[in-house]
Amino acid sequence: MFVIFVALTISVLIYHYLRWNYDYWKARGVPYEKPVVYFGNFKESMMRKRHVSEDFSQFYYKFKGTANFCGIFQMREPRIMIINPSLVNEILINKFHHFKDNEFSKIFNPKVDPLFKRNPFLARGDTWIEYRSEIATAFSSQRMRSMFPIMELICEKMYIQIISHIKHPFEARELALRYTADIVGNCIFNIETDCLSGDCDIRNMSKRLSSPPMRTIFFMIFTEIFPAFRSHLPFKFIASDVETFFLNFFERSMRRRKQNRLQLNDFLDYVISLRERKRLSHEDVAGHLTTFFSDGLETTSLLLAHTLYELANNESVQNKLRGEIERYVELYDEISYEILNEMSYLELVINETLRLHPPFTLISKECTSDIEVELREGQKYLIQKGMNIYIPLYQLQTDPEYFPKPKEFIPERCAKAFSSKGFYLPFGNGARQCLGMKFASITCKAAVVELVRNFKISINNRTNENLVIDPNEFLNIKKGGLWLDFRPVHMFKICG
Repeated sequence: MFVIFVALTISVLIYHYLRWNYDYWKARGVPYEKPVVYFGNFKESMMRKRHVSEDFSQFYYKFKGTANFCGIFQMREPRIMIINPSLVNEILINKFHHFKDNEFSKIFNPKVDPLFKRNPFLARGDTWIEYRSEIATAFSSQRMRSMFPIMELICEKMYIQIISHIKHPFEARELALRYTADIVGNCIFNIETDCLSGDCDIRNMSKRLSSPPMRTIFFMIFTEIFPAFRSHLPFKFIASDVETFFLNFFERSMRRRKQNRLQLNDFLDYVISLRERKRLSHEDVAGHLTTFFSDGLETTSLLLAHTLYELANNESVQNKLRGEIERYVELYDEISYEILNEMSYLELVINETLRLHPPFTLISKECTSDIEVELREGQKYLIQKGMNIYIPLYQLQTDPEYFPKPKEFIPERCAKAFSSKGFYLPFGNGARQCLGMKFASITCKAAVVELVRNFKISINNRTNENLVIDPNEFLNIKKGGLWLDFRPVHMFKICG
């Protein structure tokens, strides 16, 4: 009897602990979504019935027009979701110094996960400035130009791989991941990875790096319920064998470069020189390289996969782009780095893809110092230090108020022209905007030109007619995959 009494008492105490904060927004006069005990406002997505972006759509359209932001609950913790694009710009640009940190940085311990130590996205306080400046120079146009010949060779390998299996459909993201892994392996580390040809370690390890195991998810849920434990539990996010693989891979790359006395003015050259100038440790250098690898691989592969899908799904757009490519080939015989950046319609296609399919569907910021903002006209609200802020990218970029016919793929709308308005920001905006966007863009463009020039791309019937984001994924990855068919445009190239 006593055991039952204790169990009931503990259950009641936990229940009240989980819900005691649920009047937070009501007491402050902020419109909010009523939470459910334990789940907060994310019951469906936590149970993997739908992607979290669908939850945000529900909140966004329910409160749009009533206030500049609304209150929501992540389990038992209150959060703010921004609705007004002007407030988005305030947070990311004008009042950035009040929102310097990213929420996810709280859950990483650099002493336990050294490969994340110098990642600018995860750095807190002002350390991100140093880390970002160390990496930003590596993404110069000069270095992108020096990598382009290698990109062309890998594009040719991708062409050969498709031709060799022309009767079979290709899953766009898997194809894009293998292509991007080869680009990163060859351009950044000067190592032949051959991911396009078959199985490769770097592809398998990168998948484990970006797909957290269940133990990680349990840890994140536990520290969300009991945040006081977050800084006291030395949890390791990267498995030891994955960490060892990347440390050894990077060491081998640098040793090979030094032994062969290669100077290619690429990313690895820059990091090696940075190591010598700033006397960085091996783990610091590996951290920089891991940042480039993980961030570049995911964003680039998703951008390329969705671009190919939209071209396959919009034949007139594909034909128009092919016409632009053929005009440039006729004028210059080949597509150089400079010409690739001159192709205006290709740029519009990429930007419209990013509008409809941003790699990340939301931005999460942490308030680092108290700031007063406008809740409604004539009504101010004080956002306190430590509050987490969500910016719903997907909802802003598909809002019919800002983009007529928002679910249609219309490159001519010139989506990027609205980047200063606060409702087009696929790579974020302001001082902590994604560093890899230039690399992602040029890598994607090179592949798109190669494939559209040589193939007619169409949707395979294995692709779901109504695309939804996989509820088991954090990134914008479509459930069931994006399956495409490729048919040669120029038959003579196969024979020659």
